[in-house]
Amino acid sequence: MNAYEPSRLADMELSDAAPAAAGSQVADVAAVGLDWIVVFSGTVPIAAVPASRLQAMTPELPLSEVIRDNPPTVIAHAEVSVASALNSWAFSQMSGDEAVVVVDDSGRCRVWAGPDLAEVRELAERRSAIDTRLPTDEIHIPEISRTCRFESDKGVCGAPVWFAEFPEPMPDCPNPNHVSPHRFVW
Repeated sequence: MNAYEPSRLADMELSDAAPAAAGSQVADVAAVGLDWIVVFSGTVPIAAVPASRLQAMTPELPLSEVIRDNPPTVIAHAEVSVASALNSWAFSQMSGDEAVVVVDDSGRCRVWAGPDLAEVRELAERRSAIDTRLPTDEIHIPEISRTCRFESDKGVCGAPVWFAEFPEPMPDCPNPNHVSPHRFVW
């Protein structure tokens, strides 16, 4: 009998995560009792932060500032096959200990990180993954969430933007903080 081999991201070793708005302060989420905090802009996840990282931070610090210098975060739907995810541009941009925010149809977010993710990525580097599942009605492409790094005398932009592939040229930034009109700064 063969060992079970997960085919979807939902089948991987995912950690529960506490949701928090980007405008929340560290003190609002520092003691949630979970390993991960998923930061949202409105109803859309933009980053995953280890709860342990928040313990040493100033309690009044907004989460939007905590995630400003985070590496890009991969956001992927729970039904995406592991093979498709590993072959996506978003996953190819991961370089180290980043986390993947896995979102299900209800909007619940869990985090794939740590040894399980590292082992799967390492295996994928040594052998190619092939998705043998038939496509469903809806196709989900993993994306990278990244905050704009534009700075001016009015401050740092910090707008979260999602990309399924590297934009060439860079798009105009949504500029929600009205620092000044600019293109997104990677």
